[in-house]
Parts: sequence; C-alpha cells; structure tokens
Amino acid sequence: MNIVSLHSEQYSAAAIGVSKKNWETLSVHNCSEIAAKDKMSIKRFDVLPIDSDGYFLEYYRTESLNEYSAVARKKIGYEDVVPATTSIRDVVKALAIDERWFLFLSTDDEITGLVTSSNLNSRLVRVYLFNLLSKLEIALGNFLIDKVDESLVIEQLLNSENEKHKALKKKYTDNCANGFDDPIASYLFLSDIFVAIQKNDMFESLGYCSKNQFKSEYNRIVKLRNSVAHPAKPIISNYRDVKSLWEKILIAERMVFHVNQELTSTEYFNAA
Repeated sequence: MNIVSLHSEQYSAAAIGVSKKNWETLSVHNCSEIAAKDKMSIKRFDVLPIDSDGYFLEYYRTESLNEYSAVARKKIGYEDVVPATTSIRDVVKALAIDERWFLFLSTDDEITGLVTSSNLNSRLVRVYLFNLLSKLEIALGNFLIDKVDESLVIEQLLNSENEKHKALKKKYTDNCANGFDDPIASYLFLSDIFVAIQKNDMFESLGYCSKNQFKSEYNRIVKLRNSVAHPAKPIISNYRDVKSLWEKILIAERMVFHVNQELTSTEYFNAA
C-alpha cells in the first residue's frame, strides 16, 4: 500500500520572516506620525515597529496595503503575535482566516520578528508548496494505478495527436522495452492524472459530488503548481491571494487524505 504522509518537517515563520536584528524601526524617542509616514512611504513599509529601547510594544501600520497617506499607531496585541516556530502552513492559515497581512513573531514571550504576506513569495514557501504538491501527485498516481488498468490510461490519454502525449508514450514504451517498468502514472503530468481520474469517474472517492466541482478545484491546483514551478512569478500579489492560497492548500491536503483512506480501505477488504 502506497500511503503518502502529509506530516513532515516544516520550515518555520522565523525562517521566512524578518528578525528584529535586521528590521528597520522607529525609535520611541522620535516616533511622530509624520516621521512614521515619511519612513513608511519611502521604504514602502506597511508595518513599522517602534523600538522602545530594545523592547517592542507598539507599531505603525497603514490603513490599507501600499497606501501611505494615513498611518495608525497601535499597541501590539495578543492577536498580532504567533510563535516564531509556527509552521509556514499555519502562518498562511492565520493570515488567511483573519484576513490580515502581517504577524509579529515571538520567542519566550518576547517580540523577535515579523512576517508579512509578501514573505509568502520566499523560496522556502515555494519549497513547502512544492513538497505538498509532490505528495499530492504521488498520492493521485498511486490511486490511479490502483484503480485503473494501465492499458486503459494509455488509451484514454496517450493515444492522441497531442505532441506532449506522443512524446510521453514513446518514452514509456522505450523504457519498458529496455526493462524499466515504472507505472504509467510516473510519466504523466499532474494535469493528466486529474483528467484520468475524471474520465474514470473516480472523483467521488476524493470527496466530490460532481465532475464540475472536481474540475474546478483541480484547475486551481494545476495553476498553483505552475506558479510554484516558475520562480519569477509571484505566488502572492495582494493580501487577498493569501486566502486563495490557503484554500488551495486545503484542497491538496483533502485529496491526499481521501486517497489514503481509499487505499487503506482497499487493502483492508482485500485482506479480509
């Protein structure tokens, strides 16, 4: 049985955010609204911590992202802080659910850093997403080859005039002829696996009521994979994208969960 685990070592918020050792601040001794507005507009900061002789109790923030005509001085509240050890997944979740674009980080009850929605474009976030999507692709491939005969998959997907599929079929048949009998799913793109699952009406096993619902959600996953695979393309362009990213993470996790449940069920009944 090829169960794919969703649990693995995760990079923390501290790894993608900015440490207080490196961030720019405003001294409590010179922290007028005008001074804050000037620095934030020049540096294009939406959040600016106030340094109270090494302690961080307050900050300035813009009323809306990238709009520096009005800033507000705030106390750092409980809801503004997460532990610096918080996983990337849970940072995305917190930003998305509360519809916010920043969180302060704490270590031993001391403010030690800051993470913002723009940090979600970092390399380590792409690594986390790539790992998640790789697990999804492996899980779906296992699911496909467990439920559908390889010859049918080849007939449905690779017997076409599509140049991409013709190349995949040639590579598969050549490798088989040379003794490399990897399953056909290992040659398919993620989008191909989704199409095969849809063609064979397997979407209900993944928790979907209709083909349209399944197609709508897998298209979102394919777009995310394309974004992750192209480093020059930002994952997050505005704070609303964070909510969309969180939804896609949940879609991927749900699919992996349902595949694992289906494969476990199959093994159980086969053993009975």
